[in-house]
Amino acid sequence: MPDPIKHEPDASLRAVALFLGVSYVSVHRLVKRGELPAYRLGRVFRVSMRALRDWRERRIAAGWTPYRKRAPGERGGRGEHNQ
Repeated sequence: MPDPIKHEPDASLRAVALFLGVSYVSVHRLVKRGELPAYRLGRVFRVSMRALRDWRERRIAAGWTPYRKRAPGERGGRGEHNQ
């Protein structure tokens, strides 16, 4: 039986961001730092779905979560001013 992952198309950084629950900028930063395996196809980065799933499983096993919920009343982030 053929491996179904082998025939999956590779993902764009936007698709990876949706899959991980993070922003496009965060994914791009991970790729530029070499933390997330990716390759360039012209001017576009692509990520193998198999490599992405393996990377995500390793990160989850190490205690990583794709997003952090803020505590009630906690402020921060882009465009917000901390008081």
